[in-house]
This record gives sequence, structure tokens and C-alpha cells, in this order.
Amino acid sequence: MTALSISAPFPTFSDADGDPLDSGYIYIGAANQNPVTNPITVYWDAALTIPAAQPIRTSGGYPQYNGTAANLYVNSDYSIRVTNKNGTLVYSAAAATARFSDVVVSGIDSSEVSYLPAGTGAVATTVQTKLRESVSVLDYGADSTGATDSTAAVQAATNTGKPVKFPAGSYKVSGVTYAGKVVWLGEGDTTILSDGSILSATSAGDSIIDNITLNNITAPWIITRNPSNWAASVAGTLQQSNSVLGYMPTVNDTDIWSSLTAAQQNQTISPTITLDGASNITVSRIKGRFAVVIIKNAVDSVIRDCNIRGGKSQFGALVFDNSATQNGVGNRAINNKVRYSSNNGVCFLGNSDFEAIGNNCSRNGESGVKTYQNAGYYNYRGLIEGNSCNENYYDGIDAASSYPLSTSILTYHNIVGNRCYRNGGTGLNTDGQGNNVEANHLYFNYKNGIWAVCTNSLIGANKLVDNNQLRNASTHELLVDVAGVTNNSIVGNKIWSGAGANSNAIYVQSGSTHYIANNFAKGSTFFFGNAGSINSVCENNVDDTTGVMTTQKFSIVLFNNGGTLQHLTKGEGITGGYGSKASRIVNSTAALTTTPTGADSTTAFAAGAKIGSASTNILFMDTAAQYLSSFEGIATVEYNDTGTPVIVTAGNSSININGVTRNRLAFQFFVASTGADFALTTANIPSGKAITISFYGKVA
Repeated sequence: MTALSISAPFPTFSDADGDPLDSGYIYIGAANQNPVTNPITVYWDAALTIPAAQPIRTSGGYPQYNGTAANLYVNSDYSIRVTNKNGTLVYSAAAATARFSDVVVSGIDSSEVSYLPAGTGAVATTVQTKLRESVSVLDYGADSTGATDSTAAVQAATNTGKPVKFPAGSYKVSGVTYAGKVVWLGEGDTTILSDGSILSATSAGDSIIDNITLNNITAPWIITRNPSNWAASVAGTLQQSNSVLGYMPTVNDTDIWSSLTAAQQNQTISPTITLDGASNITVSRIKGRFAVVIIKNAVDSVIRDCNIRGGKSQFGALVFDNSATQNGVGNRAINNKVRYSSNNGVCFLGNSDFEAIGNNCSRNGESGVKTYQNAGYYNYRGLIEGNSCNENYYDGIDAASSYPLSTSILTYHNIVGNRCYRNGGTGLNTDGQGNNVEANHLYFNYKNGIWAVCTNSLIGANKLVDNNQLRNASTHELLVDVAGVTNNSIVGNKIWSGAGANSNAIYVQSGSTHYIANNFAKGSTFFFGNAGSINSVCENNVDDTTGVMTTQKFSIVLFNNGGTLQHLTKGEGITGGYGSKASRIVNSTAALTTTPTGADSTTAFAAGAKIGSASTNILFMDTAAQYLSSFEGIATVEYNDTGTPVIVTAGNSSININGVTRNRLAFQFFVASTGADFALTTANIPSGKAITISFYGKVA
């Protein structure tokens, strides 16, 4: 049973003392005129068929018609004057805006009723103008249950050019078009249902789409990949579903594409909003399933705070497409969450001074954030910051501007503070010139952690953890390669490689020139070029076995022990290891060891040293490949009781020792008085005598 409120059915008028007005007089006239001298017709009925003679008399506070309380009706704005039985004024108003609250007005258009907003400085308007500042799709017959198609209603509402409100509910909509600014505003839980284009607007500058859920209707064919095993077959995951998590396959899915039917390949079940042209477009708080938002040929526009399961479009789920002209200045994708897009999560084509900040892009069929690569619509000067791009089938962040990757484009990207985890390709790609790739975290990606085909760029302070899960010997944690890549600063990167790592922590193209300093690697080694082909300046880099240009400080004693030349190394930590002052001398030891003197090409080192067979005045050290262009070190004679004053110099020398040719640390001895070679033989170092040399410098 429904409760009904009991209320007075007729207007009441009070006397000046507050008592019900008895035997009073009511005059109703033209608005803003004296109702006594300018009366209008007043009626006793809403149909306006029974005129009331004026003045109208009251009894007990009620207007009286044939002795009974009654309502009063007019069909226009009006003035009113109420007096008591003595003719004393009780109440008056010049127009309906100030009328007595219980007078009933029938047939007045909202354009005739004034509306004054609250607050100082408010400007009066009419009720009609106020109500028509925006429209509701319900005003045009939209079905908020989603049972019937509402396209015509939404099109009609959009055609007004006014902001369009979608009250909470579900609406089936497809193919709305408009030329000009579009404002669509969801109110509460608003869902638009469609399998394709929902809205396509041109000349759409200043458009706003906010707080709407875009859901598909028909369940598409999807596949689901396993980031724990990117090589695993997805054939068994192919199914038609809206609820199972996965994405619609594309030609990028080469492992399954050819086995799909034409219908499965060609499906594009994606509720899509496309806004084309001009500037200052805002799309915000979009949610949904298989949704796509495209802003085309626009500047200074933003897609922000969206949370969608992405659909299938040519480039991605959230797209700034300026491929028609290179004019996409100042576009931004901010704080969006995109999952399971068939292609990229967030994609830029032909944009400059753009921003991708704080987006979370995961499980997409291509990359998380991508600057699309094609001649004619490159991307420049992007800020790609604070994005989390995880478990995408291709790359976490693909910030390359050309394919194949090129160093010729003046990109000047700032790629900072991103996190890329367990992607099927590389954690982060970039190319071009003048980039800043800094403070990014790259974890467990299937291929490279960072692939930088850049020149004149900074690659610094990045943290890379066990990338190259593929365990391909040519896929590295941090790869800086391709001919022409040069003049980069590669500094302060920290790299940890896991069990089974079989590639380099940092790999630099042989013959290229960079500044490489203060990098640390654990579990893998650096490669800065082939022996004799390293042009980079390398300083204070440390890895497990070949810490490039690591500071070393040690002494070597050459001693004739009863007719046999022997040597030992003394100093801190001479057995090797991180922090050792002789860590780059393989197998160095403080125990006297016979010094090999046999043929260089067939005789092995012993305890880190060997006397040259062709050049007997040289003591070669067992080190990794040294860099001729950047030797830093000095050697001095610390002790000599042989009877012949000698001097020693330190340097790098390329020689075949036991079948391995490389540049090695070497010490060369000369007679101090003549500069002649001082052969390291038992004849020059008599029994019981010794020469001790000290070395301080940087050794690879």
C-alpha cells in the first residue's frame, strides 16, 4: 500500500494579522500594471472555460465560487492585489515572479517566467533559457534500459549543439555524426552499447566526452597469452567471450593468424568515439569493454583518467592520430589504464611536444605506449614519464620514431621514471637524437631491457633486472648499437642478470664513440667494442669479470729463486673479486709462481703473468681486452738489487698468448742509463736478486 500525503487542495490567503482572510478582495490584472484598473480574465477551471468576476471574494482565506473554496487560473503572466474587507492592502505583486505562492497559473510558457540565480552579480534569464542550456537524451525519446535503439534520439540531442546529458542507464547507440563541438556528459552509471562507431565528429574543437562507459554487445573472438611463457601456443585459448580476459588477434599474432577464419580475422567489435580536428578536445573518465577513443588532427587535447579494456583499431585503444598532417602539438594521455587492446594501449602518430604521463598499459597485443613509426609523421619532443607498461606482447614502451630504427631524426624525447615489466619484446625502445632516457626500471622483459639507437643522448641511472629472458646471446640488457650510433652518455646504470644469462649487461657497437662511466653489472659483463676498436671513453665501470677501467693498485715482484724466475703479486685482495686492487689480473696470487717464458702463441699464463718470448723485456699480464685509446696508468720501480738501474713503463699491447690475441696490460723494462731493452732473464736478474714494480691505474 502506498502512503499519500494529505494537503490543502486550494490556495489560501491570510489577512495582515495572519488570520485567514475573510470577505477579502482579490484583483488579478496585466503583469506590471495596476490589476484594479487593468484586469485580465481569470477562470475557475483549468480548461479556462468558466470566467471569474473580479474582484474575487474570499471566505475563511479561500477564493469562493458559488459558496465553495476554489482554485484560480490564468493563461499569462499577471499582477495581483489582495485587500481585506475594509479595503486595506494585504498583498500585491507586479508580476508572476513575485506572485502569491498559491495562485495557479495555466498555459504560461517557460519563456515567460523569469529565473534569477542566487548570489551577487547573478544575471536574470528565463526558465526556458536556463533549462535549454543543456539537453537530455531522454528529452528526445532515448531508451535508458538499452532494450531499443536510441541512435535517433542521441543524434537529435547532439544536433542541438548543446551539452548532451545521459542520465544513468544503458543506451544502444551507433553511427552518430556531427560537425562541430560535441559535449556528452554521463550522469551516474551511464553505459553506451555498441559494436562499432558510436560518435564520429569533425571540426570537433573544444569537445568534451566525460564519465561514460563504452561496452560492446557481440562477444568477439579473443586469445589469451601467458606472460610467463611468451612462446606458448595460444591456439587453445581462442574463444568467443566478453567475460574471459584476452584480446582480439591481429596480423601481429603470427603464431595463430593464418589459422583464423576470415570472420575472426576481420572482426572489429569495438565501441569507438572519434573526434577529428581543431584543439582543446577533452575525453575523460571513459570506462568500458573493447573500447577505443581516437582524437585526430588536433592540438592541445587530452585523454585522461580512463579505465578501459581496449578494442581493435589500427593503432591502439587511446590514439592521437595526426598522420594526415604533422600538427599534433601539445596532446596528452594522462593517468589512463588500458588492458587487452589488440594493438597498443596508448599511441601517438605525428605529434610533437606531447605527453604520456602516469598511464598503466598491460596485456596489450602490441606495446603499452607507442610513438608510431612511419615516414612523414614522426613524433618529436615527447615527455614519457611515470608509465607502468607490463606484460604486453611486444614492447613496454616503443618510443622509436622510424622503422628501421634511425639516428637521423631530431626526436629530443624525455623518457623518465617508467616501469616496464615482463613484456614479450623489449622493455623500452627509442631512436633518434637528443633523448634523455633516465631512471627507468626494466624488469624480466623477454628481449632487451633497453634498446637505444640514439646519438647525442643520455642513457643514465636506469635499473635493469634480468632482462633477455629469451636467453639469446645477441639480446642484451642495455643495447646501444647500429652503425652511426655515437656520442651518447651511458652513465650510472645498474644491471642485475639472473642465472643462465648469456649476453652482455651493456653492449655497445664496436667502433662507436661514447662516454661510458659508473655503470655496475652483476651476473653479466660489459662489451664496449672489439679489441683495438674501442673509441669510447670508459671510466669506473664494474662488472663481475671485466670491470671496465676499474682502479687497480698492486706490486709485482720478479725474483730469481735459485736460477728460476718467479713472480708474485702483492696488494689488497689480490685473489680477485669486487673491490680487489688487483682484481683484473687473472689468478693473481701472493705465492711465488714460476714465470712462463715459452713461445707466446703456445704458452699459457701462470698466476696472471708471462715474460714475452719475442720481446723478453716485456712482462704481459693476464687481463681482459684493454682499450688503446683510453689507457690510464703509471708504473714505477719500487725495489731493484740486480745491480743494473732500470726503468719500467706501463701500457697496453696486442699479442697472441696461448692462441688468444687481445690487447693486454703489459710492463716494459729498459736500462735506465742507455734506454736499451732490459731482458727479464736469469742473467740480468741474478740468483737471489729481485725487481719490484708498483702499478696504479685503471684496468679493464
